[in-house]
Amino acid sequence: MWKPFTPFSVPMQVLTTTTTKVNGVIVKQRVEGRRFLGSVRTFGGSENVVDGMTVVEDTATVNCWYSPDIVSGIAVRMLTDGSEWEILGTPENVEMRNQWLVFKIRRIKGGA
Repeated sequence: MWKPFTPFSVPMQVLTTTTTKVNGVIVKQRVEGRRFLGSVRTFGGSENVVDGMTVVEDTATVNCWYSPDIVSGIAVRMLTDGSEWEILGTPENVEMRNQWLVFKIRRIKGGA
């Protein structure tokens, strides 16, 4: 049976995204959800080539207790530093036991 190898010591919060149309412009808002604990491993990010330039994205893998509200399309806020991360792909329900979740996240950054 699979078990996580690090303790769940990083406090996080679920952020669901709602979209509304205001004056013809789509506005996204993040609604704070429940808080949970998990373990985070960053591995130094991921390298991508964009327009011929190598770009390093902040990515991480999260392990936590299973929860049906952690799904693809939502974001997660790290309560230690306030950073927001989007979930990549579909979270894996390990061995379909509804006990552990493993998912990848990418940091949401603003910029020009």
